[in-house]
Amino acid sequence: MIARTKPKFNIAASAIGLPALLVLVSGWNVPVRAESEAKALTNTSTPYGEIGLFAPPADRGAPTTVGGATRGEGLCHQVTPLVPKDITKAETDESPTPTPPYFGLTVAAQPTFFWHFKQSALYTGEPIAFVLYEYNPEDAAFNPDAGQYGKEVYETTIEYPGQSGALGFNLPIELEVGKSYLWYLEMGCDDGQSGSTYGWVERIEEPSQLSSQLSAASDALAKTQAYAKSGVWFDALNTLAQERMTADSPSLQDGWTQLLQDIDQSELADTPLIPSLSTETTIDLQAQ
Repeated sequence: MIARTKPKFNIAASAIGLPALLVLVSGWNVPVRAESEAKALTNTSTPYGEIGLFAPPADRGAPTTVGGATRGEGLCHQVTPLVPKDITKAETDESPTPTPPYFGLTVAAQPTFFWHFKQSALYTGEPIAFVLYEYNPEDAAFNPDAGQYGKEVYETTIEYPGQSGALGFNLPIELEVGKSYLWYLEMGCDDGQSGSTYGWVERIEEPSQLSSQLSAASDALAKTQAYAKSGVWFDALNTLAQERMTADSPSLQDGWTQLLQDIDQSELADTPLIPSLSTETTIDLQAQ
């Protein structure tokens, strides 16, 4: 067990299990495709400088909060959120935010979060606190960098997986349309300190144009493209992951690679999906 400082959260240790969320997919070697097929996955220029599948929303982003809403760095240098950064919050002369915060949109009531875990015998089985907060723009005290997170609506403990890869966690409570939420991860590091990282998710009403595109979509890749073009990150990534679970193919592998390239995480594209996760003591604070 890793020694750690006193955690921010005290989650009891009565263990429960969640159903398997994903299956392990290995050998993600993406073949070179015909030019016409490659063009089908292209979109428009993104703020990251690439012509890709995902187009970040131009009119939405992470809330501007006291302290700059910087993303938490670290989590013991083991875990990377598979989420875009809101580069509109990057450092400028007027805004000294050192690092853009993680931010993504969803139209799902219960979105799925994905993180990449490095393989680590040291951390395997260690508990990771996951906490979700509802953002209230009227709360003047809301300041994540100072440990002031607002109204807590959900918490659970995720067990560090025993292998490297992308792990998905389906939120078991429903988000409200039009609201932003801050998700927070914390775990104990081998230096005795607590590492943490956080980001934002906002649930929006499904645009009518997106609804039409989804209805016309012939397969999961077309649905992924529709979500991605609309800037709806969480649903684009999850749609592709779920399809890879049941019927993987070179085009799906290439779509996954393209999505991660679009958010500057191409180095993580070839790692497998982790088959399941376990949690301890899920607490739905909305019901209390």
